[in-house]
Amino acid sequence: MKKIVLLFPILFICQLLFSQRLDLIVRTNGDSIACRIDSITISTIYLEIKSSNKWISADLPKTQVKEFQYGVINPDFYNFKPRTSAIESNRKHPNYTLQNVRSASLEELEFYLAKAIKIKKSGAALSIGGSLSAAAGFWIFRASWSGNSGNAFTAGLGGLTFLAGAVVTIIGVPVLITGSSRVKKIEGIINSKNTGMFIELAPYCFHNYNVQPNHSGVTLRIRF
Repeated sequence: MKKIVLLFPILFICQLLFSQRLDLIVRTNGDSIACRIDSITISTIYLEIKSSNKWISADLPKTQVKEFQYGVINPDFYNFKPRTSAIESNRKHPNYTLQNVRSASLEELEFYLAKAIKIKKSGAALSIGGSLSAAAGFWIFRASWSGNSGNAFTAGLGGLTFLAGAVVTIIGVPVLITGSSRVKKIEGIINSKNTGMFIELAPYCFHNYNVQPNHSGVTLRIRF
């Protein structure tokens, strides 16, 4: 009896603390759903979804689920289909500035970091591809004029390839530097906010086919 009395305050506090964070289910057809996962069995996921602005119980076969994650959806960052919890799109985040990044939440920092990594990869691809194209163009140009007779068409093609590669490289290098700088700054801010150990308590419910009722409990998550 004492355990039950102690459990209710814990569940109530957890509900207050994590009521804004929803679970994510991505279906095999590509649809994303912000939901509350109640329990998971071998073949089925039991959850709550919003329909007509009301949370209702539902179940989804695992064969229709591509992936699922706990507590990763902040409703403030997403647009939903009218009167449902089906995700329609991400909301627009503020433009990247050092001031915006420093005042951003961890979820927003993850968004900024993903964009910065994408910029860095694009810059690297342009720089490497441009350098290889410039080198190939120079080699073609030089080879076409080696010997006594030169091929004007091949030489022109090599020259154009060299110039195109040089332009792409000139564009790619600043993009790479910008992306790398942003990634470094954002990771530094994330690390400063993630110092120490993070402990999280969340409500947990498990459905057992043998005894049928749902069994409530508490999930302890520890992050270093």
